[in-house]
Amino acid sequence: MLVCKELKQFIFLFFCGDEANQRLNKIMMTNKITPKIAAQLIYELTDGKNKHEVEDIIKNIAAFLLKNNLVKKEAEIVKRYSDLYDLKNNIVKAEFLVADEIDAQTKKMIIEYVSVLTGDKKVNEEINIDKTKLGGFSVKIGDKIYDYTIRKNINDLKNTLNK
Repeated sequence: MLVCKELKQFIFLFFCGDEANQRLNKIMMTNKITPKIAAQLIYELTDGKNKHEVEDIIKNIAAFLLKNNLVKKEAEIVKRYSDLYDLKNNIVKAEFLVADEIDAQTKKMIIEYVSVLTGDKKVNEEINIDKTKLGGFSVKIGDKIYDYTIRKNINDLKNTLNK
């Protein structure tokens, strides 16, 4: 479990009423508590909890952010939480670009390939259709793009023949 001075301070202030919330707001505004630390807090508060408990925690955090005019940091907190959740749960996000709709069997094969490619991680896929593609697919995992499109194969073949 994550143990850091700022996180303990955040937890203490979060659950100690209005005066503490005002102090927490000041801390958040001076960036002593970053969205990253807030995301870590949310992860630890919700880890292992049932759906009802998680909903209550999220409602309290949302109310806190609203009350303390911190909604502008909400998007970054959510992104950081999502990234942390995926990391802790061995999940990789993959964005697929395909030329046309793909059937369930093809989708399953591609997801299994990406899982093997990433060290048997669970794949959270997003499939988008790109009509400019001639065929095949590309997949973006993090900042890396794997291109298995017909256009890339044609370009590779041209480059090989031109050598």
